Amino acid sequence: LCRPKDNELLEAARHNDVKAIERLLVTEKVNPLARGELGETALHMALLCDSQDAAMMLIHRIPPLLNQPITSDMYQGQTALHIAVMNQDVQMVRELLSCGADLHSPRATGSCFTSADGSSCYYGEFVLSFAVCTGNGEIVRLLVKNGATLKAQDSLGNSVLHVLVQHHDAEMVRSMYDLLSELVQPDEWCQIESLANSEGYTPLKLAVALGDDAMFSYLVERRKKVYWTMGTISYTVYDLREIDTWGDQRSVLDIITSSSKKKVQSMIDLRPVKDLLNHKWNSFGFNYFLIWMFSYMFYVMVFTICCLYRPLKLIPPELSDNITIMALKEMHEAYSTKEDFVRLLGEIITVMGAAVILYLEVPYIIKIGPKNYCKNTVIGGPFPVL
Repeated sequence: LCRPKDNELLEAARHNDVKAIERLLVTEKVNPLARGELGETALHMALLCDSQDAAMMLIHRIPPLLNQPITSDMYQGQTALHIAVMNQDVQMVRELLSCGADLHSPRATGSCFTSADGSSCYYGEFVLSFAVCTGNGEIVRLLVKNGATLKAQDSLGNSVLHVLVQHHDAEMVRSMYDLLSELVQPDEWCQIESLANSEGYTPLKLAVALGDDAMFSYLVERRKKVYWTMGTISYTVYDLREIDTWGDQRSVLDIITSSSKKKVQSMIDLRPVKDLLNHKWNSFGFNYFLIWMFSYMFYVMVFTICCLYRPLKLIPPELSDNITIMALKEMHEAYSTKEDFVRLLGEIITVMGAAVILYLEVPYIIKIGPKNYCKNTVIGGPFPVL
């Protein structure tokens, strides 16, 4: 609990009372690192209440306050730099950095800043992520200039780009995305865009998983290369990394086809996804479909014939109950004629076919889950069910 004098310091910071702060600091009865009910220090209070003069005095008179985080569960980890960034106070951010504020380690992990339950206050924990979410380019440039890295990942594995993708202001997101790409070298930018979060999503894949078709289209357009144009005709090459299933078991195509969300499924009509699917279908998909279709038809036909010609024998009238007139032959009787051995071949094909189907389908079921598998089976065709 705060002592009375400590409360006075917090109140003085709140009301921007520089003289009161000066008077309290010269006494030995006040703890300059005292905290309020939410675990905030006097510097936090001054910045939250826009008490510029008080904040400046506290920064220079009590340097240990610079990197002190708020300690309450709701605002855990938030530092003075986080607050200054969210207030878009460029001068204060510059002052904090010049005085040694840490922009690498502090992470705002309080319940107010989590992405649970669709919280609109999820800013990615790091100071740079907070700055990007405000859309203030000047502060973002200032932080990057002072060493803020775009590769930092929060407790969910999200980088600053993942955080941007989850933001709802499309215009601001595009502006910040373009700005960030200008602040680093092309090779480093490719590495940053390839970072996956704890769910295995890169920024592009996350946009697909969220069903954000506008963001997905924007990211794809950023990566395309136009080699030449002639009037309304252009020759464009799309980067299919992360989109195609080749060598990527968590590709955009996989996410779309395994999702149960309609807005995600509808993204299959977007370019270049639709063009890629058409190319795959024309190149080998149709032939693959025909092979499996005729294989299944042959399998079902063999299975049906084996069932029709299964080894049965008539039950003698004196042993019949007038309901069951035929029974299965004993094993030594079931395979005695040429027809029986032909049927045996069909039975072997049936068992081996079932084993092959099981071998091919089980990994897919494990990958997408039984629920999604059943949904996809209904939509995609009855072959696996058969």
